[in-house]
Amino acid sequence: MHFGVVIVLNMMIGLLTPPYGVLLFRPERPGRDARQGDRARARAFILALIAVLFLITFVPSLVLALPELAGYLR
Repeated sequence: MHFGVVIVLNMMIGLLTPPYGVLLFRPERPGRDARQGDRARARAFILALIAVLFLITFVPSLVLALPELAGYLR
């Protein structure tokens, strides 16, 4: 379960960052480039996601706490 959460978060960061960055430019209208302010806000969000990725990678109890409380993990 922990590995799956790490992989999903990693893939989300990959879709937000260049060279693909599909999720960064998807909400824009066709023919209009993303503004610089939008990119700066996205950059701050990506840095926060990377920080969370490091946290959940090295502290698995953050991810596994809720499944343990629900009784899915023993």
